[in-house]
Amino acid sequence: IPTSRMDAAATYDVASTSVAAATTLALIDQYKVDMFNGSYVKAAVWGTYPQTMHMDGGNIVSILNIPQNNEGLGYALRNIPANHAAMMTHRNAMQGAALCATFEQAGEFEMGMAIGPFERAQLLLYAYQGLNANNMVYDLVKANGKTGTIGTVVQSLVERAIEDKVIKAGKKGKSGFIFYDTKDPMLWNAYASAGTLAATMVNCGAGRFAQAVSATLLYFNDLLEHETGLPGSDFGR
Repeated sequence: IPTSRMDAAATYDVASTSVAAATTLALIDQYKVDMFNGSYVKAAVWGTYPQTMHMDGGNIVSILNIPQNNEGLGYALRNIPANHAAMMTHRNAMQGAALCATFEQAGEFEMGMAIGPFERAQLLLYAYQGLNANNMVYDLVKANGKTGTIGTVVQSLVERAIEDKVIKAGKKGKSGFIFYDTKDPMLWNAYASAGTLAATMVNCGAGRFAQAVSATLLYFNDLLEHETGLPGSDFGR
């Protein structure tokens, strides 16, 4: 494989094309395939490309999706499927989360989301949710993993945030509801995001299925916002 071409390439898809072409040529040379059957080897390696944009049915797989399928500028690393990360980390939940967070945050930087003060927000998010800073995610999962629910993870997270002085009780409404305040919204966002991951692990781990991920992302943050009066993960978005 001509690595110098890959190193100097303008886009990352040259990794797929160079490897596919080299593999095709190597098989034809090794097994002395004639010109009439060479197309079969090409189809086996490249799949349906170029009749389709994808290399469907081929035997060359790239971790990164093809550029044409990315939603926008800088999305390449963010679009790596979760199943790829799960297999690369041998289905270890914490390591898989760390790898996914690394891809995600690298993508955020490439999308221009970490300029100026927003860099701190992204790094805090990466540290707490992705890299389990201060054992936040692990402690929440351990405390709620056996009999907990999404609601108990919310309770544990709020207690931890109060204990760490990230949030504190503020004004009290006529109904008796207490609104919480924070002097560091970026750190609170990191806590909320760590709680979101922990709740997902608890809920999906209990059910042994991944279909509950989207509902957990929604309702954990919904409960958290109603409990504290503060925005949920990603500043309420």
